[in-house]
Amino acid sequence: MVKKPELNQKKNKKKLTFKVKSPFAGKDWRSQLTKSNIILAIIGLIVVLVVIQLGVVSYRHYATNRLIDEQQMEQQNARAAYQKEQKKVKARLDKLQEEMNDYIKAQPGQIGISFYEINSQEGFNLNGKVNFIAGNMAAIPLSLVVANEIDKGNLKWKTEIPYSSSAATANSQISQSPESAYTVSELMKAMIEDDDATARQLLLQKIGGTIVLLNYMKANDKNVGQSDKTDALEMSPQSALHFLLTLDENKNNSSAYERIRAYMSENKKNVGRLYTSKTAGDVEQVYANVDEDNGHVAGIVDTKRPFIITIFTKGQKDSEKCMSDLVNMAVELEEK
Repeated sequence: MVKKPELNQKKNKKKLTFKVKSPFAGKDWRSQLTKSNIILAIIGLIVVLVVIQLGVVSYRHYATNRLIDEQQMEQQNARAAYQKEQKKVKARLDKLQEEMNDYIKAQPGQIGISFYEINSQEGFNLNGKVNFIAGNMAAIPLSLVVANEIDKGNLKWKTEIPYSSSAATANSQISQSPESAYTVSELMKAMIEDDDATARQLLLQKIGGTIVLLNYMKANDKNVGQSDKTDALEMSPQSALHFLLTLDENKNNSSAYERIRAYMSENKKNVGRLYTSKTAGDVEQVYANVDEDNGHVAGIVDTKRPFIITIFTKGQKDSEKCMSDLVNMAVELEEK
């Protein structure tokens, strides 16, 4: 049997080989890969931080602009409300000023008025700078001088002032039955509550006389003037209002000022003038009548819209009625 030769089924194939040079050739690829990841991570973190920062800046910008817009809107609304209220105040005070002016023109003699709304801080003057004989209106700046001396410690409420016949005046309870001495508190109470002119003169002597009071008035109110035609102390309605306003604005800063206000609220003698039926007793006042031809009234009236009013008259046939009419005009308007 002939043996078949075996066929060689394997073909010779040429083996192809490719050589690729690795960037990590000759290096530790693991360490290189780790460094790359770290760099990429840092770059990614930086990008994230930048994006976050941009977002924060954008939000802050938006929030700031929104806050500014809200503030501007609030300011505009407040300005509009203020302007609206100011128009009401002006209309109200213009009406009162016109009414009072018409009344003054119909009266004989001379009348001076200063009026001030405490809340609106607006007011007006009619012959407000004209000087009149001060009379007991001097009690307003005098009480401030005494209060200042008490606050400084130079005087005390219990300080005794000897009675002097040189201070005696007519129609004074102190002069009618004088004692040897009076405390500052007693004299202030008598001067303000009872309109006692002798009490005023004793206090005036204690502080150094009329010249000291006048210098204080001039130093604190540029509108104060003194005529050379009279030795009597003079005062204008505007000056009297200025000193009452000083008392009102500092009532919470001085216990002495607060005490003066308490004395003023107890002055109930002014029936027919500032303490009228329309004021219903809500008034703090200082007032006086010098003689039949001169009348003065000044006070703080606690109506719906509190106000300060000072009125000086000269040559009136009935100064009490005149002042009462003018005060009632103000009360009627400020209670509406």
